[in-house]
Amino acid sequence: MVLTFPRRLRTCPHIVRTQSAHYSHPSAIHIISDQARVQCIMQEATSPPTDNPCWGGPHSQQHDLEQLLKVLGEKATPIASPDEYSSFLECVKRKVVVFQDENYLVINKPPDLRMDGPYRASVHKLLLYLFPPPSLRSPVMNDTLTSPVNCSDATESKDEIIRGDKTHATIHVPNHYALLQSVSSFSKHSCLKDDPFRIVHQLDYATSGVLLYAKSKRAAGIACHSFQERKTKKQYVAVVTHKNADVSEPPLSFGFFQNLPLLPPSSLSEWIDGSLEKRYRKKRRRETEDRSGKKNTFDGFMPVHSVFAKWRGVLLRMKKEKEAKNENAHPKLIQTKKHHDSVPPLPEPEKPLTPEEIEEFLSLGPSWKAVKNNKNAQSRCWVTVVETMAREYNASLKKFHAKKVELGDDNDAKTHAGVEKTDSVSLPPLFRIQTEGADSKACLDTFYICAAIGEYKDGRFEVLVDPYVAKSPVNDVTNKVREPSPLPEFRPSLTKCTVLWRGCMQIDPHDSLTMLPVAKVLLQPWTGRRHQLRVHLAQVAGFPILGDVTYGGDIEIKARDDIQPDIVRCNECPAQGTRAACRRMCLHAKELSILLAEGDVKSFEAPDPFTIVKSSRGEKEILAVS
Repeated sequence: MVLTFPRRLRTCPHIVRTQSAHYSHPSAIHIISDQARVQCIMQEATSPPTDNPCWGGPHSQQHDLEQLLKVLGEKATPIASPDEYSSFLECVKRKVVVFQDENYLVINKPPDLRMDGPYRASVHKLLLYLFPPPSLRSPVMNDTLTSPVNCSDATESKDEIIRGDKTHATIHVPNHYALLQSVSSFSKHSCLKDDPFRIVHQLDYATSGVLLYAKSKRAAGIACHSFQERKTKKQYVAVVTHKNADVSEPPLSFGFFQNLPLLPPSSLSEWIDGSLEKRYRKKRRRETEDRSGKKNTFDGFMPVHSVFAKWRGVLLRMKKEKEAKNENAHPKLIQTKKHHDSVPPLPEPEKPLTPEEIEEFLSLGPSWKAVKNNKNAQSRCWVTVVETMAREYNASLKKFHAKKVELGDDNDAKTHAGVEKTDSVSLPPLFRIQTEGADSKACLDTFYICAAIGEYKDGRFEVLVDPYVAKSPVNDVTNKVREPSPLPEFRPSLTKCTVLWRGCMQIDPHDSLTMLPVAKVLLQPWTGRRHQLRVHLAQVAGFPILGDVTYGGDIEIKARDDIQPDIVRCNECPAQGTRAACRRMCLHAKELSILLAEGDVKSFEAPDPFTIVKSSRGEKEILAVS
């Protein structure tokens, strides 16, 4: 079942609802004086900004969990009986719960909803309300929430039946508002000892769709490991548009694909086998390591225990060669082959070791940890010798590898030194694969977006795409030479995009003349970078997701004089004569395939909120957002 959210109405500025630390009743609406209204405005001006969800009411007090439950439960009138409350909960669960067993819970996350935190509504609070743990249940609530409600079991009077205003539903069951009040005080999963759910992955605030939770530590560990090792497949559906609302042609037209280069399937070999991602992770671990023993490492660095093992191996070979010579054996059978491009040899001691010293060193054993932890004078002497040798050897290795990079002979070092080059230079930003041609009957076109993504180190919300491949600058970041301080670390990222439909979207059901050209796409991220799909479409392909305020998808169109705008954002008014094209960001996590605790791959799918329907006049197909 698809989540449907009502359109917003313009709020009346002099009607507010009383606020307190607890949940106030929706009927507590008062007409306040001008002086009190000014105080409220001043308080809102100094308070931090709050969420403005698409499912919220006309004023900010209706952006809470109670309002979300009413929208999900499709109750615009007061609930008159416990049976109606039971059906109300079942309706909410049918829309939210996709799959559930003893290990996992999969939900269809509503749009404009935080994962957790000190907000009026969040996924965490929603799950605690639908599946309250024992610590949140009273004896009456246990009977109400875990079993069908019977009128004979409920001891209610008329005074206990809570009524509300005409536009909002109320709940007839005792302890409903007590549960809302208890849930509202929890901002983190750690606040509740018997919280049954553990976060496995996350979705953005504005993104809806499949979201997986675990019910045990073991189940969470298995699912998190699948995400870390890229043993998951995710599919998103999105609606993209032009950055300029005056363009009449649908985005991602056939002319867009004609200009894309065609590459062989082997171009994606490093992405398919995961070798590029593994190299990037290895490089990142080396750069972010902050332990004292690894602050000055480099590509090709050899730690002390490796130098110890290598020197011990050399001395063992020398001993065997000497024994072989004494037995008149052929020395070439003992010696190893020497390559012209091999790494430098270990530095020789100032004085050659005597046979007695070699025997003494070999008698220490193969474990460097045991030698280093041994406190006798003999071991301490050899520890000093090996550590000095390691410093000298790494100095020569550093010069050796630097010279190879300059000469262009060290392919492995080059990939470690610049993963961005492998990602952004070897593959173009936009391309197609030869075996994935267009289907003329279904109008399907597939292309890839390959561009590195970086997050600002100063905590900014938006991310930055590689300036070398961006079609337009992001936040005045132009195509300039990369500097390590102002620009973030760029991570290789790849997205597969398939156009499912091209056409128009009717902005208002009462206005059949105002249309917006859009395209519906299927997105498959090969990497899991933050905001990857949004920034790839907006800054590389040039077509932002409709409703994406951060990356240029918040399109406003001209409003007709004879049509009253249906979409007005709370606490902000659009420009005069314009209206918002869409009330939500059109990005939805449609499907998730993952290897879970049972040992097999499971797939979960949420209903598609972007459907193709007939226009009000029935002349052509249009896209509808629910």
